[in-house]
This record gives sequence, C-alpha cells and structure tokens, in this order.
Amino acid sequence: MPELKIHVPTYYGSVGVRNADAGAKPEFGDPYVPIIARPAEGMRLVLGSHDYFDKNAPDIQIERRPNGWAIFLHPIGGSDPCGYVFFVDDGRSFVVPEGELGATPSIKVVSWEEAGKEVDGLNSIEEGNSHGPDSDEDACELCDNPLAYSGDNWDGLCAECADKVSEYLDANGLGDEDRDDVIKIFKQERS
Repeated sequence: MPELKIHVPTYYGSVGVRNADAGAKPEFGDPYVPIIARPAEGMRLVLGSHDYFDKNAPDIQIERRPNGWAIFLHPIGGSDPCGYVFFVDDGRSFVVPEGELGATPSIKVVSWEEAGKEVDGLNSIEEGNSHGPDSDEDACELCDNPLAYSGDNWDGLCAECADKVSEYLDANGLGDEDRDDVIKIFKQERS
C-alpha cells in the first residue's frame, strides 16, 4: 500500500525568534516528529508515529465528499473523534463538535491566544518558559498577563486590554496619542 513518511519540525514561533540571541530555539527545529499518510477511504494521517497502526498516536481522517471535504479529528489514538471540520468547495468551512464519546472529550472553540498558549506550552512553567514577574517574556502593560504573539498586539497590550483601551479612546473622542494616559487611568482604577 502506498504511504508517505515524513518528519515535521517543531514550531517555536516568535518565542524562539525573539530569544534567538539568548540561545533559544529557532522558529522551526528539533524535535522532528514523524507523520505517516496512507489511503484509507480518503486519507489518514497518523501524527507522531511512522507506525500506521499505532493506537497511541492521534490521527486525522480526510474524506472527499460531493461538494467538499470532511475531516475527522481523533486527538486520542484509536478512539472516537472529538469533532469534524468541513471545507465546502465554495470557500465556506464549518467546525462541528462531537458529543462526549468514551475517552475523547468534545472539541472546544477557544481564542487563538488561548489555544496557542496550550499547544506552545506557555501555560506551564518550564525552563525558558516562565511567565512570572521575573520572566524574560513580555507581559501586557495593563493586566500583566503574558502576551500571546498573534500579530494583533497593540504596543504591549494583550488583545483584551487593547480592545478595552481602544473602546475608551473611541467613547471619549481621544486619539492613539492618548493611549499611555488611558493605560495610567486603568492602572489607577485597579489599585
């Protein structure tokens, strides 16, 4: 049976790039993790193993349908799907959670920042990954939470605080040049 075996580098994103001078990992690098793809009434991708029958590895089943694609998400190897992603040929897409089935919890819809923190390990305190007050990681100027670098940060503010400051500026007819003064106001209110 035809199959494709590859090794995928781990993505360290802007965390690695920002700290490259300090000896941090590059944007992409070790470990290189195995993936195997094989036909299976569509295609099945086994993530983290070159053993197609590895029941401990998560997998993704992709099927072609008359008007698009159905993607079955199996985060627990050998178990039920947590949900499905559908791509319609006209460009629309859908995420459909599966009910709690056995050992597999249903897929959850969260923000990019929240998911990124989990999958990038930013919620855990590890070597080079601490987010305490003495951390090298950047924190939001207003709430002191670690910044998730998604490209949506506004000069040192997390997305939630940036929205709050922006709304205050708009509501009071202020411009971006008043941003720092508004942050001081919010910080004083917190104290």
